[in-house]
Amino acid sequence: MVVRVSIEQPTAKRMRADDGIAWRNGASRRQKQCTVDIPCPSMILTARSGYFNAALNGVYVENQQKTVKFALADAQAVEDLKLLVKLSCGLSYVEDSGVRLPMSTQLRLAFLGNAFEFMECVQECLQSLSEEELTLEGAITLLDEMPEELWEHEEAMAIRSKIITVFKEEVDTLSAQFEKRRAEAEAAVALAVRMIKVTKALVAIIEERCPRVHEMQEPRAAEKH
Repeated sequence: MVVRVSIEQPTAKRMRADDGIAWRNGASRRQKQCTVDIPCPSMILTARSGYFNAALNGVYVENQQKTVKFALADAQAVEDLKLLVKLSCGLSYVEDSGVRLPMSTQLRLAFLGNAFEFMECVQECLQSLSEEELTLEGAITLLDEMPEELWEHEEAMAIRSKIITVFKEEVDTLSAQFEKRRAEAEAAVALAVRMIKVTKALVAIIEERCPRVHEMQEPRAAEKH
């Protein structure tokens, strides 16, 4: 049996007919809602998701209609849920058609997987994120965008450790660069001081060994008289 996941999404922009969007009546253009249908075998949904298992096998109306309906206000969340349902029918949550998903997509899938109880998705995405080669920007992105509830999972401990390692390495790098620049600055100051001393010494030698101009001019003035 195929279950139809129906999502009501507020929209202010008309979409193409081939997007599978059906307009609802009785609302202004900016307030109209569209319904996105995501067909999926009920056996897969109930096996992969605790949320859908409760909805389809419990005493809810969805169990009779074999249709799960809910609202999402974020268009990106709709696309992510479509991808999540699609990947739940395959073997991996971090690859789509053999292509590894970007870190940001894996993070959003983990968030949705946690919300809809696709726990295998959460574990796989967090495990994959922990194996990413993190840059400083990537570590900051994870800290900024990773929802608080995801940090509670055991798999997130490895991500936390990796982020700490990245920041420590960055601090060590900056410290080494600072010490190098400070050493260079100290060497430059020492060189400048030495040049000043040498210049003063040269001036003193010149003043001592070379007659001053006014001292040379006085004897010449006396000879004229």
